[in-house]
Amino acid sequence: CALLDRTFVSGLRKAIAEKLMHLSLDHHQQQGSGAMLDCALRDTDRLRGFTERVFTRTLTNSVRAAYPVVMLFIISPVLAVVALSILPVQWLATWWLQQRLHAATRASLASHSTLSTTVQENLAGVETVQALNAERTATARLAEHADQVEADELAGDQITARIRLVVWLMTGVGIALIWWQGGVRVLAGEMTLGTLVAFAGFAEYAYRPFRMFTNIVKTYRAGIASLERIQDLLDLPSSVREREDALPIQISDALARLCNLAFAYGSNEVLHDVNLEFGPRQLIAIVGRMAVAKTRCSASSPAFTIPPRARC
Repeated sequence: CALLDRTFVSGLRKAIAEKLMHLSLDHHQQQGSGAMLDCALRDTDRLRGFTERVFTRTLTNSVRAAYPVVMLFIISPVLAVVALSILPVQWLATWWLQQRLHAATRASLASHSTLSTTVQENLAGVETVQALNAERTATARLAEHADQVEADELAGDQITARIRLVVWLMTGVGIALIWWQGGVRVLAGEMTLGTLVAFAGFAEYAYRPFRMFTNIVKTYRAGIASLERIQDLLDLPSSVREREDALPIQISDALARLCNLAFAYGSNEVLHDVNLEFGPRQLIAIVGRMAVAKTRCSASSPAFTIPPRARC
């Protein structure tokens, strides 16, 4: 299982890396490099814990629960129905809480990605931040995102505690019902006390997988949410697509032409109908107009002007 898990996670990281390299630039600008990095590293790392802890333990606990359930019906079918009658109510309550936990986990992963993006941007532009004396603003922004991460984590922990409360409460009710109905049958002479004690022991053993699941339910939901985020990234279409009838480039006379070229920032188109022709051994540069900038280095130094760059 460990080898299969490592192979799965490694292959998934390679697929994400390939996807990121071929994804158009607008998606990188919208989501941020920190969010992309978080998806490539942390989400895949959560899947490792998901396969190791959740998948393996759930499979083994299911096998372990089969034997005591069979023994309950062998000892007393009536009491077995009583013992298992709490499971539908427990399942409905935990299913509703797990939906809320899933939403809280998605919000927590999103806030972690936002924090990672903010940290990465501040570190990449630390020279600009210090030059503009914007350390307090950057720190306040980081603190705000960090507080949001803690709030989302706390919300998930609270829902997890409610799930644990429901499961332990319902299984406790099941044990109480077993002793109640079993005591009635013992007093009526339909069952011996030793049989009732054995039945209660098997019931405790049958309830154990449900109680153990509450310890990994948060890891389970985090793995599902991370898998959804990875799937969303892998299914993300690139904005720049190659035409299906595109032909490979063939250079015969060392002449290149650009016909009806357009460029846009999102939906804001800044260039359109650009037609260029490049001849051999030519160097062509396209430079946009820049504003005249003035600055003063100190109180005693004269102001200097950065002239606009000429078009080529």
